[in-house]
Amino acid sequence: YYNKCYMDAEACLRGTRLTTVPCKHIFTWPDTSPVPQETTARPTPGRPRPDITWEKQSEREENFIMRPDQMYGNVVVTNIGQLVIYNARHEDAGIYTCTARNAAGLLRADFPLSVVRREPGGTPRTGSPQPFPSAECLKEPDRRRCEALEVRWHFDAKQGSCLTFRYGGCGANRNHFETYEECQAACLGSTRPTCLLPMVQGPCQNWEPRWAYNHLLKQCHSFVYGGCEGNTNNFESKETCEDVCPFPKSLQCKACRLKTKMVLSLCRSDFAIVGRLMEIVEDQDSGIARFALEDVLKDEKMGLKFFNIKYLEVTLTDMDWSCPCPNMTAEDGPLIIMGEVHDGMATLDPSSYVRAANDKRVKKIYELMEKKTCDLLNRFQD
Repeated sequence: YYNKCYMDAEACLRGTRLTTVPCKHIFTWPDTSPVPQETTARPTPGRPRPDITWEKQSEREENFIMRPDQMYGNVVVTNIGQLVIYNARHEDAGIYTCTARNAAGLLRADFPLSVVRREPGGTPRTGSPQPFPSAECLKEPDRRRCEALEVRWHFDAKQGSCLTFRYGGCGANRNHFETYEECQAACLGSTRPTCLLPMVQGPCQNWEPRWAYNHLLKQCHSFVYGGCEGNTNNFESKETCEDVCPFPKSLQCKACRLKTKMVLSLCRSDFAIVGRLMEIVEDQDSGIARFALEDVLKDEKMGLKFFNIKYLEVTLTDMDWSCPCPNMTAEDGPLIIMGEVHDGMATLDPSSYVRAANDKRVKKIYELMEKKTCDLLNRFQD
């Protein structure tokens, strides 16, 4: 058993009484040499062990974080980060997100769980397969209460995924499904409009520039396509993308103005990189941007060169997605990005320095670093 809570829960379910007995085998601990007085050498470089957390996606702004070696009702997170759900109930249905975080960044993986009531014959209750109109996927779920509440799935057009909600049986629209798979098939299957599909880079590495439509920003933007396992939201040019997805254009936003010039931004930043934008994930007033690194100009806290990091995930804070600043989709080529690092995570805010990369700007940054301009500036300010 992974821990005592895990063992106790298993015993409770089985109706088994546990008894503590003395251990029959006693292991002698080997003699150890005294601790040396000199300073211990730094650990050997390698892959830092990540911290694992789980959270269940909900309609609340902040999800409840579940940590290893803890029990939450009928849900257990083991000491090695596994999620175990005992006697799953309808209210346990939802998307469970696993987050692995270390000094190099973080990774997330979503695991949907559907809880289906089975008929006496032993087969799950399923609806009859009928053509599903894609317009229904864009409607808000009907949360009014007409009958007993039950957990259903709906397609959230803002997030581009299926989520759970409490369905009251009013039936104002058809954007409610019994299982995650039904929701996926209806709104994310082949019948779903191309312009609502997410941008998919794919697992291959035959990189080539492509364009995709972002239904949240209401515009086409470039991304790097791996060459395989994509979807139809993948165009060779911006013009083709805009012809296929003639959605209403977003409001005319003013150009993002830099509050500080390059030198001050460089000195105040924890990192400065040259990278190509590969993906943006929006979430209310925050988000995540993923970059393919082309050069590391400055790095004080993440060890990008030391760990030979090829891709960097940057957290975006205080974002207004109607007119985002910094606007990383305005340029097609590589960008110079400067930001801060908090708890090992690279972050950008609306005042961060993001500009198109060119030889002149990159050369100037290298000259500033070689001349240690920031050290001189800090001494002058002190």
